[in-house]
Amino acid sequence: MPYFNRDKIRLYYETSGSGSTVIIFIHGNFASWRWWEAQLSNLPAEYSAYAPDLRGCGGSDKPESGYGIDTLIGDLEAFVTHTGATKFHLVGHSLGGALVQEFSCRFPEKVLSLTLVAPVPASGLAKLHDKKPATFLGHYFSPDRIFGAISHLKMQKPLLKLGLQKSMPGSEHWKELESLVDTAANMSPFAFKGFLELLKDWRNPAPERITCPVLLIHGKLDPVVPAGELIPMEKQLPNCQRICWSSIGHAPQMERPKAFSSLLFNFIHATEKPEEDNAALPLPEEEIIPSSEAVPLTQRLIQWLKKRFK
Repeated sequence: MPYFNRDKIRLYYETSGSGSTVIIFIHGNFASWRWWEAQLSNLPAEYSAYAPDLRGCGGSDKPESGYGIDTLIGDLEAFVTHTGATKFHLVGHSLGGALVQEFSCRFPEKVLSLTLVAPVPASGLAKLHDKKPATFLGHYFSPDRIFGAISHLKMQKPLLKLGLQKSMPGSEHWKELESLVDTAANMSPFAFKGFLELLKDWRNPAPERITCPVLLIHGKLDPVVPAGELIPMEKQLPNCQRICWSSIGHAPQMERPKAFSSLLFNFIHATEKPEEDNAALPLPEEEIIPSSEAVPLTQRLIQWLKKRFK
């Protein structure tokens, strides 16, 4: 079982493929590398993929502290060094979307492309930014109270199962659900508290520094990250292409794994080989809510790539 060590903390990861193009997948809250299992198990030959478990999650160690943005970015930087990759494509889901945005701001020279999957918005999660403790909701949903409730419930699996089902209304097959519930229940309550505190304050520190191609994928039915909060990101990030799937919730990679993988790998291929004029991004066979501009996604991406790499 592959592990790497950072500051006496042992972090688990999965890997797939042996190609020259490197992709690094970062999962979200209550999750692990298993949320990328469909992509790792169907990886095109030219890619190598890595999916680490964040500290406090999956097979990684679960310390009582170290869940702030600086420590998590340090973990990711150490992991990248461990892989030997100098330039790579980053993919982040939910909380992982915040981490990969932050990493891309700090190390723009290392990131070839960025795929954000139902991510924390660049402007932060509005519903967590109310810092008025005097309000009923602000007091009731404070990290300390939620942490206490989670600890008391001991991560009850029926509640976690219900939450996962509600967050992914577009899922057609739930054969993976029990393993996802086990993963969520195995998450450290200290990680839950730390991640919540991180999300209350996090905003993209410098979106203008992310100049690589960005693909933003999210669902209209997402109950965790409202679609309306992600729409402005298309303008906040200099080279962002946004797709909103009408029948998808918080986990496009789980709810439509084949369509998601096709879109992701073709996007990365287009950034790797911009000279191929016929490079295309086949879209899922379902209704897609168009982005704010009228030019189709594929055409806009190819136009940008030609200009960028001419």
